[in-house]
Parts: sequence; structure tokens; C-alpha cells
Amino acid sequence: MQRRRDPWAPFRIWIALTIGLYALRAAFVTTPLGAIPGFVLLLMVLVALLLAGLALLRPGRVQRWREGP
Repeated sequence: MQRRRDPWAPFRIWIALTIGLYALRAAFVTTPLGAIPGFVLLLMVLVALLLAGLALLRPGRVQRWREGP
């Protein structure tokens, strides 16, 4: 049997990276690491929305309806 790919895996990984970057930015406000521009985080959130949209539009785990035994 083929192993099915989880369509939400890229979204979960990207959200984890986005939250991690935001946490680093918030923790080190007075250092150069805290000087990450807001548009970088906005871009990361927009990419996360794109990945979520792709996972919703093309779910890999949906199986056809079977009739009978």
C-alpha cells in the first residue's frame, strides 16, 4: 500500500519557523536580531496562508467513495 503524503506538513513546518522567528525577534528587541523588519514576518505569514490554501484545495488523503464490500 502506498504511503500517503500529509498535505498539512509544509504548513505546520512553516508556521513553526514563523513563530520561532517572531519569538526570537521579540526576545532580542535591543539586538540586531530584533531588528528583523516587519515585512519579513508579514511575508512569512502570507506564505503560510498560501500553503494552507494549497492543502485545502488539494488534499492528498481524500479517498474515493467505495460501494460494496
